Amino acid sequence: MAKEIVKGKVAKSKIARAQNANGGLWFEIKRQLVHVLLGLLVLISALKDRESTLWFLLVLILIGVLLSLLQLKFRFALVESLLRKFEREKYRKRFPFKGALFFLTGCLLVLKIFSFDIALASIAILTFSDSVSHVIGLYGKRKNPLNTTKNIEGAFAGFVAGTIAGAFFVPFALALFASLASMFAEALSFKLQEEDVDDNVIIPLVAGTVIFLLQKFF
Repeated sequence: MAKEIVKGKVAKSKIARAQNANGGLWFEIKRQLVHVLLGLLVLISALKDRESTLWFLLVLILIGVLLSLLQLKFRFALVESLLRKFEREKYRKRFPFKGALFFLTGCLLVLKIFSFDIALASIAILTFSDSVSHVIGLYGKRKNPLNTTKNIEGAFAGFVAGTIAGAFFVPFALALFASLASMFAEALSFKLQEEDVDDNVIIPLVAGTVIFLLQKFF
């Protein structure tokens, strides 16, 4: 009985440390809700008018980059207050709006590069796999052998969520392999000039490429 109590306390302690390291559970849930909402808005917009969505995304990215640069220079109090609710501290100081900008960039790239069904599936996989993996990952206990800063539970949950989301736009088998490849790629660290390449770009590009290759050769 005493051993079980100790084990329970240790498990809770690990969860608490994981939550604190990422800004807390509620903070992460808020971030991922924004992530999902943004993805759904892009999907709905693209379904209505793909070409207009491409231009809209490009304009949003350019405006976002400008706002990020202005925020770095002037540190507007109102914007800083908003960023504290949704942006991790390290990005808030170095690259405001980083997550949203790379998310929009990932969506823009797949909409431009791939056929419409592949692009929509890739955006859906990005929207749900990344969000679910981050939230569930706060409670994960088994380290991912590909990346010890992440865990297997988060990756598996993201894989399942991505498969279901992608299957709304492409056959289930294609969504499954695309989501699996995306979670595999997300676990790895890709660097460009010593900076990590953002998951929001890696995931949709990997998903889209896998679906394209499977459609072409199988």
